[in-house]
Amino acid sequence: MALSLSEIPFDVVGALLVGGLVAAPVAAWLVRILPMRILGTAVGGVILITNMRTFLGAIGVSGGSATLIYILIVGIWLAALVFSVWVNHQKKGLVTESKTT
Repeated sequence: MALSLSEIPFDVVGALLVGGLVAAPVAAWLVRILPMRILGTAVGGVILITNMRTFLGAIGVSGGSATLIYILIVGIWLAALVFSVWVNHQKKGLVTESKTT
């Protein structure tokens, strides 16, 4: 089954193109600046949050229960992000100490 040219939503394609042009330099800058542990935790959390609605809908959870699960996931993600920053800070301290001794 093929998609004809008339069925392509060019406004959506254009929006994706413009978004990619804006996001690519920002992403390249972030990858260069952020440590791998922090970046991985941040990206993992964003993926979880963006897919949580689909997952909860698939298993039949909605309303207040879904909101509670969202809050729980965001809280755990933020705790993991803080932990990643803390571990990265600790490692930097160890590297600095070993260079001075």
